[in-house]
Amino acid sequence: MRKDQVCTVATRYRARAVPSAGGTFHIKMVYILLAGLLAFLLGAASVDADTVGDGVELSELAYKVVVDDDIATVRGSLVSALEGRNYSIVNTLNVQEALINRDISADPILLVEFINLTKAYQITKSDHRFELFAPLRAALFEEQHMVKVLILRPQFIGEVLGKENLSEAARSVLEDFDRDMHEVAESILSGGF
Repeated sequence: MRKDQVCTVATRYRARAVPSAGGTFHIKMVYILLAGLLAFLLGAASVDADTVGDGVELSELAYKVVVDDDIATVRGSLVSALEGRNYSIVNTLNVQEALINRDISADPILLVEFINLTKAYQITKSDHRFELFAPLRAALFEEQHMVKVLILRPQFIGEVLGKENLSEAARSVLEDFDRDMHEVAESILSGGF
């Protein structure tokens, strides 16, 4: 999926988010934003991917690993690796379950949101736009007894924000986050923390 197609899809979903009785507008917007992120990750993560020596594929946008396991076990490895590096799990969205509740059949997909608030605040102090990317995200897709994990690269966030506009402390945190995400991807490949 090309970036212009992703924008069209996101615009189409945004147009459907109309306030309704019962206060579901906010929930719909969260689903729309997550759908947009998911579409973007699916469309861009495969572009210009390279595999580094440890088996982790990397692109400008994401780290990618493919594991021969079930989605629940891989999610456990991801959470363990993140928590071992002082990241808090903010939310896990079971996309398949949410879609089944709307009578839409889907493969198992999990979106995991996480953050290290202490470090992240160093970036936010430098550029408030960072909050548009926070918390950080990983997407897990189970297909044919394999799980593909895409982890949004903090380096990509720095490029979007413009590293030249960030403080030295903010750039350093983004580099730490990016290194952490690579280590998390390696940990998932090895099966644990």
